[in-house]
Amino acid sequence: PIHPRLSPVEIQRLMSTLAPTVLLTDDTSPAAVASASLSQRLTLADAARAWEGISDADTRDIPDTLELDDPAAIIATSGSSGAPKYVCLTNRNFYFGALASAMHLGHRADDGWLLNLPLCHVGGLSIVHRAAVSGFAIVVQDGFDAEHTMRAIDEHHVTHMSLVTTTLQRLIEFAGQNRFPTHVRAVLIGGGRCPAELLHRARAMGLPVLPTYGLTEASSQVATLSPDSSLPDDGSAGRALPLVDIAIRDDAGRVRPNGESGTIWIRGPMVAREYWTAEGVVAAVDADGWFATNDLGCIDATGLLHVLGRADDVIISGGENVSLREIEDALAACDGVGRAAVIGADDAKWGQTPVAFVCADSAQTLDIEQLRSALRDKLARHKVPRRIVVLEWMPETSIGKVDRCALERMIKSNIT
Repeated sequence: PIHPRLSPVEIQRLMSTLAPTVLLTDDTSPAAVASASLSQRLTLADAARAWEGISDADTRDIPDTLELDDPAAIIATSGSSGAPKYVCLTNRNFYFGALASAMHLGHRADDGWLLNLPLCHVGGLSIVHRAAVSGFAIVVQDGFDAEHTMRAIDEHHVTHMSLVTTTLQRLIEFAGQNRFPTHVRAVLIGGGRCPAELLHRARAMGLPVLPTYGLTEASSQVATLSPDSSLPDDGSAGRALPLVDIAIRDDAGRVRPNGESGTIWIRGPMVAREYWTAEGVVAAVDADGWFATNDLGCIDATGLLHVLGRADDVIISGGENVSLREIEDALAACDGVGRAAVIGADDAKWGQTPVAFVCADSAQTLDIEQLRSALRDKLARHKVPRRIVVLEWMPETSIGKVDRCALERMIKSNIT
């Protein structure tokens, strides 16, 4: 699947890597897609006419079984921190990902899952597979809109939703003082850690938010807070789903005991085994089926997973380790800050320094010196960003995650 918001350069890179022979487009497909040189091209109207022309006799040629290890989709990772990778997900990956979700959340045939994530993203496409496995309905919307979402919850008896921090915040702001109906049973919150204050606010309004950790290589969910659990105040992403193994390892690959941090490794039948490249497939897992996520985390004594950020979220500034996530959390707690993102920038004197980007909350204005003063009360001096940039809006990927590559381009082009 190709996201229509991709730039012509990104689309060309995808085309050259995947080398498709057939392309299905609609009237909204970007020109870069429509102009691609392929041996066969179909529009949605062409496909509909072809489908209508299929007779009952023709259906004998449609297989009634699937080979589990056949590729089902090649999905690009979000690319929020670099060039995307193309993950080859099989029927086995999607099936067991859907099964694990059903075992953890308790899917029912009369459920309705709101789908407003892009279908080119594993978070959206996995919902379709969950519906196919469990038999529930999906309510499809073209992108997120708070008003449309509120209406769909009531009119279509939505029981499940998948949101990110930004869409959750917009939905809560639109709801105002209204409580959400009790038939909503689970709202998965992914795409990065969500502030505890926002999660508690959502719970108080009747939204059963469940922090979740997932990735493209795992067909979406890896760990999710249990529906019957209270919200932890320590940012936990919940327990590993059934059929998923999680290990925390050090740089030498040794398993760390509970309570100690390291790189998150995962294993299970929903984990992709291969990436697709222009030169052919390359292995994504080791000989034992383990996948190294490049995310840092720990498992506490109760078995809950805590995601501490990406391995590259830690920079060395003047010989000191600086956690960019820690600075983001401190900024998010400052008065008037709606969104915050921090990235590392090269510096001739210090090696690297943190650069902060912030957006004001609602109609408030932000004073950079006041922010610095507030941060000095929360952080060591070497962690306080020397550059704080106030933006009118935060650049996002197609699912609402902060587009860190766009922030890096701002620095390199001296926009800041």
